[in-house]
Amino acid sequence: MEIVRGVVETYDDATHTVAVRPERYPGALLADIPLARDCPAELAQPGQTLAVALWDDGGALALAPTGGGFGWPLSGAALEAGNANLVSTAANEELAHPSVAVTLTTVATSYFWVWLVTNWNTATARAPLGYALVELNGAALPPMALLGSAVAGKWYALPLCFRTASSYAPGTYVFKPRYHFYFAGDSTYTTATALSVMALPA
Repeated sequence: MEIVRGVVETYDDATHTVAVRPERYPGALLADIPLARDCPAELAQPGQTLAVALWDDGGALALAPTGGGFGWPLSGAALEAGNANLVSTAANEELAHPSVAVTLTTVATSYFWVWLVTNWNTATARAPLGYALVELNGAALPPMALLGSAVAGKWYALPLCFRTASSYAPGTYVFKPRYHFYFAGDSTYTTATALSVMALPA
């Protein structure tokens, strides 16, 4: 098998195939090449560069964009440096993380895969203290990681992994860790918070 770079000449929406002109062989044209199912049509338009897998038996598959512009799958990650101190001022208050955020600009209707790991060190003995979740453009997404019983001064790791229930139209989306406090005046530190987000076409 060989992987080559080529420039898209045409895209056929009905068959989800492309015609690609290999960069190393500009006089050749690879026609009717299937485009990988997870690669949206918006990233395989004429003039865009794709990676194409060629098999010895003559089979071929256009995989994903290469070079500049949008990559696919589209993804981003952010990692907390140091600690963040969060203090609730009202019962059932939710606070976004002040420094961890991932911004993705999509060109196709997409679902998002979200991975979050955050560590809480609570200054309050509480059962339960609250929970961690992720917000999208300021609105909380449903899944949560519950801190059911907290002892003052101990660290608790809260992992969270999910795919959004809804798909989202092309646009710019900002993801942040978010923390729900059941009681006013509770204080916690977060550390080593890691957030990773990947967009896949709907």
